[in-house]
Amino acid sequence: MAAATGGAAPDSVRRLYRDLCERAAADPSGLAITESGMLAVGQRLLGKPGTAAAGVAVLELAVERAPASYRAHEALGAAYEQVGPKDRATAEYREALRLSPHLARSAAKRLGTAVAP
Repeated sequence: MAAATGGAAPDSVRRLYRDLCERAAADPSGLAITESGMLAVGQRLLGKPGTAAAGVAVLELAVERAPASYRAHEALGAAYEQVGPKDRATAEYREALRLSPHLARSAAKRLGTAVAP
């Protein structure tokens, strides 16, 4: 997060993430990268001036890391809705709803779809 809030470009954030993943694979006890942590960092960056692109990059990495996570797709959809491209926001919301029709409430609301009980 420090790199992104310090003005690192999205590609730099991606490279840093890949480096951290390699380190974590080499020494699993030395670093834990969680989906929740990535979502929190991405959303925090979206809310800070000048770091929205880095926030989107973190959320894209969260989806890459956990492609079956409706939460990751919802968060990325919200990011795309905020900074664009809007058509990708719709695609992410649809994927969140496909993955978890009972839980993807934010995606359903954005798409104007009722969530199954």
